[in-house]
Amino acid sequence: MSEPRRVLIVDDSTVLRGIISRCLEGLSDLRVVGWAADGQQALVEMERCKPDVIILDIEMPVMDGITALPLIHRRRPGLPVIIVSGLSRRNAKLSLEALRAGAFDILAKPEAGVSDAETFQRELVAKVRSATTSSAQLRLAEALAARPAEG
Repeated sequence: MSEPRRVLIVDDSTVLRGIISRCLEGLSDLRVVGWAADGQQALVEMERCKPDVIILDIEMPVMDGITALPLIHRRRPGLPVIIVSGLSRRNAKLSLEALRAGAFDILAKPEAGVSDAETFQRELVAKVRSATTSSAQLRLAEALAARPAEG
Protein backbone atom coordinates (compact mmCIF):
# COMPACT_ATOMS: atom_id res chain seq x y z
CA MET A 1 0.00 0.00 0.00
CA SER A 2 1.32 3.47 -0.87
CA GLU A 3 1.69 6.36 1.55
CA PRO A 4 -1.47 8.41 2.17
CA ARG A 5 -1.75 11.64 0.17
CA ARG A 6 -0.98 14.65 2.33
CA VAL A 7 -3.63 17.40 2.58
CA LEU A 8 -3.22 21.00 3.79
CA ILE A 9 -6.47 22.81 4.70
CA VAL A 10 -6.50 26.62 4.42
CA ASP A 11 -9.58 28.49 5.67
CA ASP A 12 -10.08 31.28 8.18
CA SER A 13 -13.08 29.44 9.66
CA THR A 14 -12.10 27.02 12.41
CA VAL A 15 -15.49 25.36 11.94
CA LEU A 16 -14.93 24.72 8.24
CA ARG A 17 -11.37 23.46 8.85
CA GLY A 18 -12.92 21.00 11.30
CA ILE A 19 -15.64 19.93 8.86
CA ILE A 20 -13.11 19.31 6.09
CA SER A 21 -10.81 17.42 8.47
CA ARG A 22 -13.68 15.19 9.61
CA CYS A 23 -14.62 14.51 5.98
CA LEU A 24 -11.12 13.15 5.35
CA GLU A 25 -10.36 11.39 8.65
CA GLY A 26 -10.43 7.64 8.65
CA LEU A 27 -9.58 7.36 4.94
CA SER A 28 -6.50 5.23 4.45
CA ASP A 29 -5.37 7.05 1.30
CA LEU A 30 -5.68 10.66 2.58
CA ARG A 31 -4.21 12.38 5.63
CA VAL A 32 -4.59 15.97 6.84
CA VAL A 33 -1.06 17.17 7.66
CA GLY A 34 -1.67 20.83 8.39
CA TRP A 35 -4.04 23.76 8.74
CA ALA A 36 -3.72 27.47 8.05
CA ALA A 37 -6.08 30.40 8.62
CA ASP A 38 -4.91 32.52 5.66
CA GLY A 39 -2.78 32.45 2.54
CA GLN A 40 0.33 33.75 4.28
CA GLN A 41 0.19 30.96 6.86
CA ALA A 42 -0.44 28.49 4.02
CA LEU A 43 2.87 29.41 2.38
CA VAL A 44 4.69 28.66 5.65
CA GLU A 45 2.73 25.47 6.35
CA MET A 46 3.21 24.06 2.84
CA GLU A 47 6.98 24.26 3.31
CA ARG A 48 6.71 22.57 6.69
CA CYS A 49 4.27 19.77 5.91
CA LYS A 50 4.89 19.17 2.16
CA PRO A 51 1.27 18.53 1.08
CA ASP A 52 0.25 16.64 -2.05
CA VAL A 53 -2.86 18.84 -2.35
CA ILE A 54 -4.13 22.08 -0.79
CA ILE A 55 -7.76 22.87 -0.01
CA LEU A 56 -7.98 26.67 -0.16
CA ASP A 57 -10.66 29.21 0.75
CA ILE A 58 -10.88 32.40 -1.31
CA GLU A 59 -11.91 35.06 1.17
CA MET A 60 -9.57 35.22 4.17
CA PRO A 61 -7.84 37.96 6.16
CA VAL A 62 -4.12 38.81 5.80
CA MET A 63 -3.75 37.08 2.40
CA ASP A 64 -6.71 35.78 0.42
CA GLY A 65 -6.75 32.64 -1.68
CA ILE A 66 -6.58 34.47 -5.02
CA THR A 67 -3.36 36.19 -3.93
CA ALA A 68 -1.90 33.00 -2.42
CA LEU A 69 -2.65 30.72 -5.40
CA PRO A 70 0.08 31.99 -7.79
CA LEU A 71 2.57 32.13 -4.92
CA ILE A 72 1.79 28.50 -4.09
CA HIS A 73 2.34 27.49 -7.72
CA ARG A 74 5.53 29.52 -7.96
CA ARG A 75 6.95 27.61 -4.99
CA ARG A 76 5.51 24.21 -5.93
CA PRO A 77 4.58 24.00 -9.64
CA GLY A 78 2.03 21.29 -10.25
CA LEU A 79 0.75 21.21 -6.67
CA PRO A 80 -3.03 20.83 -7.01
CA VAL A 81 -5.16 23.39 -5.20
CA ILE A 82 -8.88 22.82 -4.70
CA ILE A 83 -10.88 25.97 -3.99
CA VAL A 84 -13.66 25.63 -1.40
CA SER A 85 -15.83 28.73 -1.58
CA GLY A 86 -19.22 30.03 -0.50
CA LEU A 87 -21.91 30.44 -3.12
CA SER A 88 -22.42 34.06 -4.11
CA ARG A 89 -22.04 36.09 -7.28
CA ARG A 90 -18.85 37.64 -5.95
CA ASN A 91 -17.41 34.26 -5.02
CA ALA A 92 -18.49 32.78 -8.36
CA LYS A 93 -16.44 35.46 -10.12
CA LEU A 94 -13.49 34.86 -7.79
CA SER A 95 -13.81 31.09 -8.30
CA LEU A 96 -13.52 31.55 -12.06
CA GLU A 97 -10.51 33.79 -11.49
CA ALA A 98 -8.98 31.02 -9.35
CA LEU A 99 -9.48 28.48 -12.14
CA ARG A 100 -7.73 30.83 -14.57
CA ALA A 101 -4.92 31.18 -12.02
CA GLY A 102 -4.40 27.40 -11.95
CA ALA A 103 -6.78 25.98 -9.34
CA PHE A 104 -7.40 22.28 -9.97
CA ASP A 105 -11.11 22.42 -9.13
CA ILE A 106 -13.78 24.23 -7.12
CA LEU A 107 -16.21 22.99 -4.50
CA ALA A 108 -19.02 24.96 -2.84
CA LYS A 109 -18.88 25.18 0.95
CA PRO A 110 -21.56 23.08 2.65
CA GLU A 111 -24.72 24.71 3.89
CA ALA A 112 -26.82 23.56 6.82
CA GLY A 113 -28.32 20.09 6.55
CA VAL A 114 -27.19 16.49 6.74
CA SER A 115 -27.78 15.67 3.07
CA ASP A 116 -25.70 18.68 2.00
CA ALA A 117 -22.91 17.60 4.38
CA GLU A 118 -22.92 14.08 2.92
CA THR A 119 -22.84 15.46 -0.62
CA PHE A 120 -20.01 17.81 0.33
CA GLN A 121 -17.98 14.95 1.83
CA ARG A 122 -18.49 12.72 -1.22
CA GLU A 123 -17.51 15.50 -3.63
CA LEU A 124 -14.56 16.64 -1.53
CA VAL A 125 -13.07 13.17 -1.26
CA ALA A 126 -13.55 12.55 -5.00
CA LYS A 127 -11.89 15.86 -5.93
CA VAL A 128 -8.94 15.36 -3.55
CA ARG A 129 -8.37 11.83 -4.83
CA SER A 130 -8.61 13.03 -8.43
CA ALA A 131 -6.20 15.91 -7.77
CA THR A 132 -3.58 13.66 -6.24
CA THR A 133 -3.27 11.26 -9.14
CA SER A 134 0.04 11.65 -10.93
CA SER A 135 -1.62 12.26 -14.31
CA ALA A 136 -3.69 15.13 -12.88
CA GLN A 137 -0.58 16.71 -11.37
CA LEU A 138 1.29 16.35 -14.65
CA ARG A 139 -1.53 18.05 -16.60
CA LEU A 140 -1.60 20.91 -14.09
CA ALA A 141 2.19 21.38 -14.21
CA GLU A 142 2.13 21.41 -18.01
CA ALA A 143 -0.70 23.97 -18.08
CA LEU A 144 1.12 26.22 -15.62
CA ALA A 145 4.39 25.91 -17.56
CA ALA A 146 2.64 26.91 -20.81
CA ARG A 147 1.45 30.21 -19.32
CA PRO A 148 3.28 33.44 -20.09
CA ALA A 149 5.38 34.73 -17.21
CA GLU A 150 3.74 37.34 -14.97
CA GLY A 151 5.06 40.89 -14.79
